[in-house]
Amino acid sequence: MLTSPGLACQAALKMTNVKLDLFTDIDMHLFSEKSIRGGVSMISHRHSEANHSQCPNYDSTKDNKYITYLDVNNLYGRWQYDGEFKKSCKNRHCKYQGKKLKRWLHLLPFTIFDETLVAVPRKLTKLCLNRPIQVGFAIRELSKVLIYDFQYNVILKKYGDKARLLFTDTDSLCYEIATEDLFKDFEDMKQYFDFSDYPLDHPLFSLENKKKRIGFLKDELNGQPCFEYVGLRSKM
Repeated sequence: MLTSPGLACQAALKMTNVKLDLFTDIDMHLFSEKSIRGGVSMISHRHSEANHSQCPNYDSTKDNKYITYLDVNNLYGRWQYDGEFKKSCKNRHCKYQGKKLKRWLHLLPFTIFDETLVAVPRKLTKLCLNRPIQVGFAIRELSKVLIYDFQYNVILKKYGDKARLLFTDTDSLCYEIATEDLFKDFEDMKQYFDFSDYPLDHPLFSLENKKKRIGFLKDELNGQPCFEYVGLRSKM
């Protein structure tokens, strides 16, 4: 097993004697596939600048303000990962490979970036249905519960108008928070966090049996300060 969530999943299947059969009926598969909904992915604010003692342009006359980027530990990746993507995505460095690719019947219009770089997309010719898509659907729905519960019942209750949501995605949240010490606040809310990726000398570093456990939030910056944020559009 590569991760503890993978081990936990296999242990659960073994202890419960549950066998997750893959769909063989096309209508059942399409029903689950069409039911999958992504989370809210948006840029709420386009720009923010932090202001605290670690900032190079710190202004002590203004209130302290932090930028933090939080992500929920692996919510659904294992069950909806496209295992064929890496096999079908190839780097062809040969000078004359482009001439060979032109003969493919499933070739789509290509994009020329420069004289040495061309993106050549192809139509899907093989679909590998080797994942229990119904599990991915269920977890996607539960992920919204975790994200919205943290937003409304934790962040807004603690900070109110002092917390500003900069952007959000299916399993991540980025905030601008006006507070004296963000990491002191994280310590007070440690029941929601996985601090196992912090540096060993960081005051908040802790394993506490939460390393990579599903449902706990982790700091994507691993304790490093973010001084400025710019959001162009969703996911960018």
